[in-house]
Amino acid sequence: LVFAVSTAFAPEIVLIDEAIVAGDDNFRRKTAARVREFVADSGILVIAAHAPALLNQMCTHLAWMNGGRLVRFGPIAEIEALYLECDGLVDEEGEPLIRAAASAAPLLVENAFHYGLAELESGMRSSSFVKVRTEEGGDGVMIEGGGPNLSSGGATEGANVRVPDGFEWAASGRKIRVDVVAKSQDPSGGRLAIAYATNDVGNSSWRWFDVPATSTTLSFTYSVPALINGNGDFVGFTCDRSRSGLPIIIEAVSASVLAETPDVMASGLVNPILQPKPAPKAPDVILNEFAKIGSDLMQAVEPSEAVSVMPSPHGNGILVRGGSPNLSSGGRTGGASLQVPDGFEWAASGKTIMVEVVARPSDDRPARLAVAYATNDVGNSSWCWFDVPAGPATVIQLSYAVPKMIEGNGDFVGFMTDLSVSNAPVFIEMLTARVFLVGEEQELEEVFADDSVGNIVDH
Repeated sequence: LVFAVSTAFAPEIVLIDEAIVAGDDNFRRKTAARVREFVADSGILVIAAHAPALLNQMCTHLAWMNGGRLVRFGPIAEIEALYLECDGLVDEEGEPLIRAAASAAPLLVENAFHYGLAELESGMRSSSFVKVRTEEGGDGVMIEGGGPNLSSGGATEGANVRVPDGFEWAASGRKIRVDVVAKSQDPSGGRLAIAYATNDVGNSSWRWFDVPATSTTLSFTYSVPALINGNGDFVGFTCDRSRSGLPIIIEAVSASVLAETPDVMASGLVNPILQPKPAPKAPDVILNEFAKIGSDLMQAVEPSEAVSVMPSPHGNGILVRGGSPNLSSGGRTGGASLQVPDGFEWAASGKTIMVEVVARPSDDRPARLAVAYATNDVGNSSWCWFDVPAGPATVIQLSYAVPKMIEGNGDFVGFMTDLSVSNAPVFIEMLTARVFLVGEEQELEEVFADDSVGNIVDH
């Protein structure tokens, strides 16, 4: 009905979201025909989409957006080629980041590094969400702003400092320890999240710490995936503004490789040679989408030490309860987790996916639910928090650009709840996930080209 009303007249400018291609096959065929007619009668079409086939079918020019900012605008073939060459990545200045086939190993491979005040003042960078300030005579750099929903991938969406190239190589495929000396300007203390991000094959997710008003050392360990392109490793920071509006002072940042192996000696003068592993075997069936509904969820979702899973009273879903901001969003996640089908793991490799969760509180109080998509191989989405209002079920949507798999150790969807908002469980009725259309897939293009097309796999 909304679509019919929206297309009942022919305006000079048409704004369309790619959601018009959702629905069953019959609806898609009807909308395809109506959209072609609608566009033909209008002057300008603006469509927001992740699907190259759809854009090539409908448009002549393309605007590449990232974080609400325009990266490039021009003829669609030119901008699409640049986007694919960069894997959709941009640098800290918002410019396209052209990825090399492989990075050359640095001459000096460092098993540890330490940044004091001078290095932090020159190297720590602000982001759109977290600001960095320095004061003359201060004993560290001050960071303020942020929150739990910032991405811990890439250079992170928090304030960040890049680690030395030599340490990036030494840390590849090894376990490291990160140490940060920090204190809060608030006498009652604050909260700080730290992440180690490879900007290539994964990240540690945000690790949250209580920070007192006196200097303290915050530490965590992380098993760094083996690098592929070597686009730089970063240590990122974000604050919890709900805890305190005053800055956190970072006095020092250091990290070290915990396990020595023959290719990285204590002298740090060895060039490691990364031996590629055999590619994992593809499953017999590749799935562009999957769904778990009602009782299927109870069989598929496994609890963790921190997050419990119970069947709903009527058997039409699951009740999830528990968690904390420090739970890992990597591997199987530290929350309750569901392993996606092997066929979907393969379909999602190197693609953008959409995870949808139908959820509602189990009582009459609002709740908060965190969802993460983790590859257990090359990265994860980090925890993304969502408000779950009281009343009817709501649909939570999480999109994630999945890195290309290396070993294929299984992909997982993780869950946890915010006990500070509600002690009651969150009721999850359904989970679905689908792969967005990419250049080599033609299902969506066929829908717009031929009204007679029937059984189309949803992107």
